[in-house]
Amino acid sequence: MDMNANIKEIQKGILKWYPFKEGSRCLYVGGEADAVFEMLCDKSDNYLIRELDVVCRRPEEITALKESGERYDYIIAIESLEILQDVSSAIQTLSGMINQNGHLILGFNNRFGTRYFFGDRDPYTRNIFDGIEDYRRAYSKKEDAFVGRCYDKQTLMDILDACGLRHQNYSVFPDLKNTQIILRDDYESNEDFAIRVLSTYNHADTVFLEEEYIYNSLQKNHMLHSMANAFLFDCTFDGGGLDVLQVTSSMGRAKDDAFFTLIHDYQTSSKCRIVEKLPAYHEGIKKLNNMLEIAKDLEAYGISTVEMSLGNRKSKKDPDGRCGDTPQSLFMPFINAPTAQAYLKELAQKDEEAFVKKLDEFVNLVNNSSKHMKEDSDDGEGIILEKGHPDLVPLNAFYVDGKFLFFDQEFSISDYPANMMVYRAVILLVAVVNSICEKYSMDSLFQRYGLQKKLTKWQQMDGEFIRNLRKEKEMAPYFSKVR
Repeated sequence: MDMNANIKEIQKGILKWYPFKEGSRCLYVGGEADAVFEMLCDKSDNYLIRELDVVCRRPEEITALKESGERYDYIIAIESLEILQDVSSAIQTLSGMINQNGHLILGFNNRFGTRYFFGDRDPYTRNIFDGIEDYRRAYSKKEDAFVGRCYDKQTLMDILDACGLRHQNYSVFPDLKNTQIILRDDYESNEDFAIRVLSTYNHADTVFLEEEYIYNSLQKNHMLHSMANAFLFDCTFDGGGLDVLQVTSSMGRAKDDAFFTLIHDYQTSSKCRIVEKLPAYHEGIKKLNNMLEIAKDLEAYGISTVEMSLGNRKSKKDPDGRCGDTPQSLFMPFINAPTAQAYLKELAQKDEEAFVKKLDEFVNLVNNSSKHMKEDSDDGEGIILEKGHPDLVPLNAFYVDGKFLFFDQEFSISDYPANMMVYRAVILLVAVVNSICEKYSMDSLFQRYGLQKKLTKWQQMDGEFIRNLRKEKEMAPYFSKVR
């Protein structure tokens, strides 16, 4: 897949996870070349959606649509309404065209998005701070031609309320074209945004701060949703919204590695929350079966993993998490616990010695997670495992009842150095060590775990693993512009 095709696949991530009903009528407001329209029309590549009756209309045609009398199950407009001067009338018109149980799905950029406070240019005027000032200078002269604008959340919600729409509000990170995390605005995530989000920008050359490093603080101060770069609104008249609290996307990877992870909430209690790992393409189904095998292998060596089962995402899951028999998704219970990453950070703040002792415990698990093909020696290579799992890291584990509980173990590599896995586990804690620990440094931890002699090798292997996974070589010209 070439770079331009891969960019389009990434852009489809904003709604490719959405549970559209088969046989529904869809109106897409935008252009026929848009990635989302292509995704809706696609019957072979996107097995998640089948037999949708999809039509496309330009935003400027909305007024004429009002007279058509047509009704739709889904009307979708992502960024397209922002080029209209009267967005309120456009939403009023579109809301009158959805069926009684229909959905109006809207995507908007936020004029108070974090990126704009950090120097990014407005997507329409291409100036800095225009949106923050509510376009006070941008369209102040008669000769200024209107090309579009961003809106704030409250303004958009007021418009939706005035139309009589009930709406579920989602915040999108980092933006609508590079979706990585989608959060419902009544949900507090346990993600470490500094590691999970790779920020992208309209004009990266003017950006002077990296926004992902303040997301955690914004959430703690109840500012995250107000300052998200973009919003997704799922609007209905009957209140029949989704049960989805969070979506994590890994679009842009190879087809067998691209997934959506969804947290479902059945509203009766937190015990009824279920996590779904949904493959973005057919090729991902095989990976789900591999994940079950990996979990079985790890359990055999005393590594605790989250319970998983294959099921059909269309089946109505009861509070016990039972699903249908068609293996299209992997389902797991929602674990209401901190990630090992968050637990170790908090521990380091309280007691450095306890932090390192618990890190020793983690490293010991990694070193003994498979059969030893070669024992540790003085050459710096360390233990060689029969099967290595590069994602045995604190980011992919919870800390529950005094032990580490792992999840999302997608990779298994034969004859793999345990030191490579230890390096990945330790380097993810670099921000914790550098900002909190006084006695321990990264160098001392590398020395402690026998990583120093071959440190360059582990750095290179880690870089190669990440670059291949994210297709960074193929995507370098694009990333260099937006990051």
